[in-house]
Amino acid sequence: MTDTITPEVGKTYLTRDGRKARCICTDMRGGEYPVVCLVGKGGSEGVVTHTMDGRYRATRAVADLDLVSEAPRTVTVNVWVEL
Repeated sequence: MTDTITPEVGKTYLTRDGRKARCICTDMRGGEYPVVCLVGKGGSEGVVTHTMDGRYRATRAVADLDLVSEAPRTVTVNVWVEL
């Protein structure tokens, strides 16, 4: 996988198949998948674990649930112009 990321708690990422994944933990004990994300599926979320570089599987195989980018944020800006 060439597009690895370093997940951070509190940020939202996109999976390879386009789902939003909210990172809630990066220090889970007990294995090679310390990153915990809540991944959207329909109208709910499921718990998915990842490696420290955002991979769903520890092997180098590409998976749909790999984290590939930070999700874009929507920002609203109000501009007032006095005429």
